[in-house]
Parts: sequence; C-alpha cells; structure tokens
Amino acid sequence: MTQDPTAPISRGGLGRRSFLKATGVAALAVGAQTATTAAARAATTARPDADATVVHTLVFSFPGTMPKAQQDAFYAELRDVVMGSGLALSVDHKPHLPLPDDANAPVFVSSGIAELRCKDLATLERLTGYQPLNDFRTRWQAKYPYQVVWTNHQALAV
Repeated sequence: MTQDPTAPISRGGLGRRSFLKATGVAALAVGAQTATTAAARAATTARPDADATVVHTLVFSFPGTMPKAQQDAFYAELRDVVMGSGLALSVDHKPHLPLPDDANAPVFVSSGIAELRCKDLATLERLTGYQPLNDFRTRWQAKYPYQVVWTNHQALAV
C-alpha cells in the first residue's frame, strides 16, 4: 500500500500546513511501505523512539533565475526564523556539488540541502506549525517558486 503524503498521520501529522510544503509543489514521499499483517502495519506506522533527537532533512531545487546571493539570503533567513522559534537545536545547510549526470535526476536537480535538528518528533511537529516559518515559506515561494522534498529521521551514524 502506498502512503498518501498528504493523508493525516497519528498525533496531528500533515493535516495542517507542513513545514515547507509549497502551494502547487508536491512533496515526495520516498519509499512506499507494504504491510501484509496487522502487526506489520503497526510496525510501519509507529513513531520510532519518539524521545530521540529528530533530523528534518530538506533537499531544495531553486529556479535557475534565483541568484546565489538570494539563495544565501534564503538560508540565512531560514536559520534565523528556525532558531528564533526556540524549538530547534541546530540548523545547517550546504550547496549541491554538481556532477555531469545531474540532468538524469529522476525528481529534480538539487540546489542544496538543509538540516534542522529538534529534541524530539513532537517538537519538530510544533515547529512545522510555527507561523513565522510558514510566513517565510509563503514569502520565498512567491518570490522564487522552488521545489523541496524532505524526510524526518534520527541522526545517521556515518
């Protein structure tokens, strides 16, 4: 069964405006989950270790008309808004490092990546409803319509 990325999930989920969900831009839910038994379904929908630090990783694709100075301003404002919320532990971003085969990307060619860390999933959920963050998203989406995909996960051990 493929999970609809806009369908509500337990404890609030995506029923309200999601962090950087852009009007007219679909978020990509990566990895369909298949469940054949009630136990398997429960395992795929449970919130793993809800008290552990959660990373919200965003991959952005900015339009070609967006100058680098504006991309830098976007990330600076993102950091200021997120850290100003008092809900995030940290925010960082890095630009995409292009390769010749980027044109073959199945979704879009990335411009950069950002990571937001929160103390737990409930805190990240509160951050997604933080009005100044939604205002930031709306303002930048109107100025430079960008695409974004994201995933929420625990820190990787790499």
